[in-house]
Amino acid sequence: MFTLSLEELNERHRADHAASGVTAGRRGAQLSIDRYESDLIVASADISDADTRKGGTLAGGAIFSFFDAMGYAATLAQSPKGTEAFTTDVSIHFLRPAPMGRIVVEARPLRFGRRASVVAVTVISPNVPEGPIASGHITFAPVFPDS
Repeated sequence: MFTLSLEELNERHRADHAASGVTAGRRGAQLSIDRYESDLIVASADISDADTRKGGTLAGGAIFSFFDAMGYAATLAQSPKGTEAFTTDVSIHFLRPAPMGRIVVEARPLRFGRRASVVAVTVISPNVPEGPIASGHITFAPVFPDS
């Protein structure tokens, strides 16, 4: 059961993204959470030159940042307010190159507990009809507020 509203989740995501320093010194795609349900969070972003390798395809580091952001969002969405979380494991399968343009990232919470939050993540490009760009799992360790 989610504890945050869509607006609260987007606000928290933007604040954490800005504070993380991940994009310090460079531009980068900012995910916007578009859909938020108990079993699915969907976000999207527009890919620019800052997120690509030579040849104009999406860089692996950018894909990792999308996995990390969505796993974190899914973990916080299921946690009591004031919870923090950190990445403990990630497995990404890079399936095909993604051109610049819009991408969609889907996160599906698989397991949530006191020790771990496991989230399945899929990155899709509407410009690539053959299938997903990347797919995998990310695990976060929630750090709950003192009760």
